[in-house]
Amino acid sequence: MEPSAQGVESAPGNVTPKPLVAPPTQKVKTNSRRVFISSTSKDLVEHRKRVYADLKRGDDEPIGMEDFGASGEDAMTVSYEELATADAVVLIVAWRYGFIPEGETRSITELEYEAALNLTPRPKVYIYLADP
Repeated sequence: MEPSAQGVESAPGNVTPKPLVAPPTQKVKTNSRRVFISSTSKDLVEHRKRVYADLKRGDDEPIGMEDFGASGEDAMTVSYEELATADAVVLIVAWRYGFIPEGETRSITELEYEAALNLTPRPKVYIYLADP
Protein backbone atom coordinates (compact mmCIF):
# COMPACT_ATOMS: atom_id res chain seq x y z
CA MET A 1 0.00 0.00 0.00
CA GLU A 2 1.10 3.53 -0.70
CA PRO A 3 1.60 6.15 2.03
CA SER A 4 -0.73 9.11 1.67
CA ALA A 5 0.01 12.78 2.38
CA GLN A 6 -2.14 12.61 5.54
CA GLY A 7 -0.80 9.43 7.05
CA VAL A 8 -0.13 5.79 6.33
CA GLU A 9 -2.82 3.98 4.40
CA SER A 10 -3.68 0.74 6.20
CA ALA A 11 -6.47 -0.45 3.93
CA PRO A 12 -8.27 1.08 0.99
CA GLY A 13 -10.05 4.21 2.25
CA ASN A 14 -8.59 4.01 5.79
CA VAL A 15 -5.83 6.41 6.81
CA THR A 16 -3.94 5.98 10.07
CA PRO A 17 -2.51 9.32 11.25
CA LYS A 18 1.23 9.56 11.67
CA PRO A 19 2.24 9.69 15.34
CA LEU A 20 3.09 13.15 16.63
CA VAL A 21 6.66 13.37 17.83
CA ALA A 22 8.32 16.45 19.34
CA PRO A 23 11.13 17.79 17.16
CA PRO A 24 14.55 16.79 18.49
CA THR A 25 15.40 20.39 19.43
CA GLN A 26 12.23 20.84 21.50
CA LYS A 27 12.48 19.93 25.18
CA VAL A 28 9.56 17.80 26.36
CA LYS A 29 8.41 18.63 29.90
CA THR A 30 7.75 15.51 31.90
CA ASN A 31 7.62 16.69 35.51
CA SER A 32 6.25 20.18 35.05
CA ARG A 33 4.26 21.57 37.96
CA ARG A 34 1.73 24.42 37.98
CA VAL A 35 2.93 26.82 40.67
CA PHE A 36 0.65 29.62 41.91
CA ILE A 37 2.45 32.81 42.98
CA SER A 38 0.74 34.80 45.75
CA SER A 39 1.88 38.14 47.16
CA THR A 40 1.00 41.77 47.45
CA SER A 41 1.41 43.27 44.00
CA LYS A 42 2.78 46.79 43.83
CA ASP A 43 5.64 46.44 46.32
CA LEU A 44 6.87 42.99 45.23
CA VAL A 45 6.95 43.33 41.45
CA GLU A 46 10.67 42.52 41.19
CA HIS A 47 10.40 39.58 43.61
CA ARG A 48 7.46 38.18 41.61
CA LYS A 49 9.41 38.54 38.35
CA ARG A 50 12.37 36.69 39.88
CA VAL A 51 10.24 33.81 41.21
CA TYR A 52 8.36 33.63 37.88
CA ALA A 53 11.63 33.46 35.90
CA ASP A 54 13.16 30.87 38.25
CA LEU A 55 10.08 28.65 37.95
CA LYS A 56 10.15 28.89 34.14
CA ARG A 57 13.86 28.08 34.11
CA GLY A 58 13.11 24.99 36.21
CA ASP A 59 10.46 23.84 33.69
CA ASP A 60 7.56 24.65 35.99
CA GLU A 61 4.50 26.59 34.88
CA PRO A 62 4.08 29.71 37.01
CA ILE A 63 0.55 30.99 37.58
CA GLY A 64 0.39 34.65 38.51
CA MET A 65 -2.04 37.52 38.49
CA GLU A 66 -0.04 38.90 35.57
CA ASP A 67 -1.42 36.05 33.44
CA PHE A 68 -5.09 36.29 34.37
CA GLY A 69 -6.11 38.91 31.81
CA ALA A 70 -9.56 40.41 31.53
CA SER A 71 -12.17 37.68 31.78
CA GLY A 72 -15.17 39.58 33.09
CA GLU A 73 -14.99 37.71 36.41
CA ASP A 74 -13.85 39.42 39.60
CA ALA A 75 -10.19 39.03 40.50
CA MET A 76 -10.80 36.78 43.52
CA THR A 77 -12.92 34.31 41.54
CA VAL A 78 -10.23 34.01 38.87
CA SER A 79 -7.56 33.73 41.55
CA TYR A 80 -9.38 30.89 43.34
CA GLU A 81 -10.02 29.06 40.05
CA GLU A 82 -6.33 29.24 39.10
CA LEU A 83 -5.23 28.32 42.62
CA ALA A 84 -7.40 25.19 42.49
CA THR A 85 -5.35 23.93 39.51
CA ALA A 86 -1.97 24.43 41.22
CA ASP A 87 0.40 21.69 42.32
CA ALA A 88 2.26 24.14 44.55
CA VAL A 89 2.00 27.68 45.90
CA VAL A 90 4.78 30.21 46.46
CA LEU A 91 3.70 32.79 49.02
CA ILE A 92 5.93 35.88 48.87
CA VAL A 93 5.76 37.73 52.18
CA ALA A 94 7.27 41.11 52.99
CA TRP A 95 6.37 44.25 54.92
CA ARG A 96 2.90 45.10 53.54
CA TYR A 97 -0.28 43.31 54.55
CA GLY A 98 -2.01 43.96 51.24
CA PHE A 99 -5.36 44.95 49.84
CA ILE A 100 -8.49 43.95 51.79
CA PRO A 101 -11.47 43.54 49.44
CA GLU A 102 -14.78 45.12 50.39
CA GLY A 103 -16.74 42.85 52.72
CA GLU A 104 -13.60 40.98 53.86
CA THR A 105 -11.43 41.28 56.95
CA ARG A 106 -8.33 39.67 55.45
CA SER A 107 -6.04 40.60 52.56
CA ILE A 108 -6.18 38.89 49.18
CA THR A 109 -2.81 37.28 49.90
CA GLU A 110 -4.04 35.82 53.19
CA LEU A 111 -7.26 34.62 51.54
CA GLU A 112 -5.24 32.86 48.81
CA TYR A 113 -3.02 31.22 51.43
CA GLU A 114 -6.02 29.99 53.43
CA ALA A 115 -7.71 28.75 50.24
CA ALA A 116 -4.56 26.75 49.37
CA LEU A 117 -4.59 25.11 52.81
CA ASN A 118 -8.22 24.07 52.30
CA LEU A 119 -7.75 22.48 48.86
CA THR A 120 -7.94 18.71 48.47
CA PRO A 121 -5.42 17.49 47.63
CA ARG A 122 -3.48 20.27 49.33
CA PRO A 123 -0.74 21.77 47.16
CA LYS A 124 2.72 22.18 48.64
CA VAL A 125 3.06 25.70 50.03
CA TYR A 126 6.46 27.43 49.98
CA ILE A 127 7.01 30.73 51.77
CA TYR A 128 9.46 33.23 50.29
CA LEU A 129 10.45 35.93 52.80
CA ALA A 130 11.34 39.07 50.84
CA ASP A 131 13.84 41.38 52.47
CA PRO A 132 13.12 45.05 51.87
